[in-house]
Amino acid sequence: MRQDAKESVPENIKASDTLWKSKRKTWQNCVCNQVIEPLQYLKPQSLQELIDIVKKAQNNNCKVKAVGSGHSFSDIVQTSDFLVDCHGLNSPITLDKDLLYDDETIAKNGYNLAHLMHVENGITIKALNQHLDKNRLALINMGGYDAQTIAGVISTSTHGTGITLGPIASSVASLILVGEMGQVYRIEPLNGITDPAKYKARFPGNKLIQDDDFFNAVLVSMGCMGIIYSVILKVMDSYNLCEERIGKEGETFWEDLKQGNQIAELLQANRHFEIWVNPYEVKGKHGCLVTKRNIFEGEVRSLPLGRRSRKWLIENVVLLFRKVPALIFRFFYKSTPALIASSMKGVIDYDGYIDKSFEVMHLGNANFVKGYSGEYAVSLEDNLFIDAVDAILEEAKKNREIGQLYHTSPISLRFVKKCDALLSMMHGEDKCMIEVPLLVGTKGRFQILDKIEHRLFKLGKIRPHWGQYNNLGENTIKELYPEIDKWLHFYRMMNKSGIFNNTFTDRCGFVVENSEVEVETIFS
Repeated sequence: MRQDAKESVPENIKASDTLWKSKRKTWQNCVCNQVIEPLQYLKPQSLQELIDIVKKAQNNNCKVKAVGSGHSFSDIVQTSDFLVDCHGLNSPITLDKDLLYDDETIAKNGYNLAHLMHVENGITIKALNQHLDKNRLALINMGGYDAQTIAGVISTSTHGTGITLGPIASSVASLILVGEMGQVYRIEPLNGITDPAKYKARFPGNKLIQDDDFFNAVLVSMGCMGIIYSVILKVMDSYNLCEERIGKEGETFWEDLKQGNQIAELLQANRHFEIWVNPYEVKGKHGCLVTKRNIFEGEVRSLPLGRRSRKWLIENVVLLFRKVPALIFRFFYKSTPALIASSMKGVIDYDGYIDKSFEVMHLGNANFVKGYSGEYAVSLEDNLFIDAVDAILEEAKKNREIGQLYHTSPISLRFVKKCDALLSMMHGEDKCMIEVPLLVGTKGRFQILDKIEHRLFKLGKIRPHWGQYNNLGENTIKELYPEIDKWLHFYRMMNKSGIFNNTFTDRCGFVVENSEVEVETIFS
C-alpha cells in the first residue's frame, strides 16, 4: 500500500530513465477490434512518471491517452502518439486524514470517514475487492466483470444493476487528475471532504477544485480532460448476497413478464434485479431468466456447500469449452434459439447462491467467453424500455429470416439509478440498461449492432454506452445530452491544447477552442 497520495513532487525528482526505454508495441483490446501502434507505449509506476509523460507529450506536440484493461469496444482510447498503460499504478493509498475536514464537517457533508477508500487508477475491480474484503469493507455495487481498472469503469459510467444504486462513478468522493503540462488537480463536489486551507498548505502547487458542475463534468469524461491518477471512493461494510436465478421452461416468458407492473414491482422488491431474454422464440415465446440478489443476514459458513457456490458443473464446463460456443453457433447457426434457451436453463438456481457480495455480483466463468456488445440506456418512463426490447426482438427476427444473421447470447436488462455526472448514460433519470452481447466469431456482429442502434434511435432519446460499440456523432450527442454545452465548457478549459484528443473526440465533435480562461480564475 502506498503511504500517501504523493500529489506533489519536488522539481529535482525526475521520472526513471527506464520509463522512456520501452520498445514500440502494438496494443489491442480484449477482443482485438481496436488496435493501436503508438509512438510511445508507457507504463508509469508513480504519479511523477505520469506527470512527466504528460509534460513530454505536450512539449513534443503529441497526444496522450490512458488505457486500462481494454474492455471497451469503441475507439475511446485510440491514439497514434503516447499510450499510457496504467496497470503499474495499482495500489491502495493510505487515506491522508490530515488533509480532510474534521469529523463533524465530514459527516455533515454526507460522508463516513470509515467508509472512504483511496486507490490508484490502475487497480482492477478484482484487486480492489480483495483489498476491501481484507478490511471488512465492500463496494456498494459493481458489474458482472472485475478485470477493468477503477478509472476505466468510472470514466465510462460502467454500472451494475439495482434501481436504488447508481453507476460506480456515483461512489466517487474525490479524484486526483493530471491535466495539461502535468498540472495536478484534486476535484470534488462543492461539499467535499478536503479542507482547502490544509490542502493548500501541503500542496501549494496543486489545485483543489470543489464545485459540483466541474466535478460532474470531469467524473465521466472518457479521458478527455486529463488522466485520473487516483480516486477516493465511498464504500460500505462488507456484506453477503443471496442470488436466485429463476427461469424454468414453461414458467417465465418475456411476453408475460412485461405485462402489468410486474417488472416495476420486482425492481422495488429487490436490491439487484436483472432479466435475460432469449432473442428468439422457442415454442412461440421468448424465454426469460430473472436474477434477484438481496443482502443475506444469516450465517454463511453453516450453509451446505451447494448454496455457497454456483453450479460446479456449469462453471467448469464453461471454463473448459470457452472457445467452443462460438464454433457451435457458427456451424449450427439454425439451432441458435434452442442453444441459447439451453444455456439460460443451465444456470437456473432456485436454491440460491450465497456468498460475499463481490463473488455473487461477478458473473463467474462466463466472463472468460469473449464477445462484443452494444448497450443502451433507456428511460423507464412510459415503459419505453419494453418498447426497446421489443424492437430488438423484431430486428433479431428480421435478420434471422432474411439474412440468416443470429444473435449468440441472451439480451440482458439491468436497472440503474440516475447519476449527476453530465455525460453519464444515467444522467437525469433512472435507466434500464439493455445490453446486446455477441460472441467473438458471430457472423455479421457489427451489422447486427448497427441495425439495433439505428432502430433504437427512432424510439427517442436512447444513449449508447460510451465504452461499448456505438456510432455516436456530434449531432446525436447534442440531442441525447441536454448539458453537453456545460460539459464542453469544462472540456475546453482543461484541454486547451488538445493534448487529450483522439479519434473518439473527433467523431463526437468535441472541438477545442482557444480560451484564455484559466481554471483558477473561476474557482479561486
